[in-house]
Amino acid sequence: FGDAYEAVFTPRQARLDLLLANELADADDLRFALYEPEDPADSADLRFKVLGRKPMTLGEAIPHFNGLNVDVIDERPFAWDLRGQDLYVYDFGFRLPAGQTPDDWSPADRTRFAEAFEASYKGLCHPGKMNRLVMTAGLTWRQIVWLRAIARYLNQAGIPFSQAYVAAALNGHPGSAADLVAAFE
Repeated sequence: FGDAYEAVFTPRQARLDLLLANELADADDLRFALYEPEDPADSADLRFKVLGRKPMTLGEAIPHFNGLNVDVIDERPFAWDLRGQDLYVYDFGFRLPAGQTPDDWSPADRTRFAEAFEASYKGLCHPGKMNRLVMTAGLTWRQIVWLRAIARYLNQAGIPFSQAYVAAALNGHPGSAADLVAAFE
């Protein structure tokens, strides 16, 4: 694991990370862990660990976190040699939006967040502000792609509202965004 990793994580956390690392199927595969920090001195509300076989820069990751409305306050990168293959572990600490606590993030919310981050990072969806609906409206990244497509279609049809305006309107009324998706599913 390396001295830097071992100085930060307990053996129990290392075992969990190793289990995730062993799930990586190919070079483009990613695995995630979203957890509350165990260290009381850690100023992050939640930590998000990304494991993969390719390096990731903070600059590459930040737009995807911003789209999901979390404020990254630190990153702890680690590199492993796992059975002769490079493995990268990135541990991001972030603050939640005002009014949210880690208790507000159910296991289903955490899974949806990780899936949305992965889709955005891999280019399967746009990393824009509409992705905030993952947490505020309980939508999946695919449902948000659908909403974004409708907004773009309406724009092409002559509706005078910009993508930013539609995103702001939907984010301002997450219940209505969820109802709109439910009406068409």
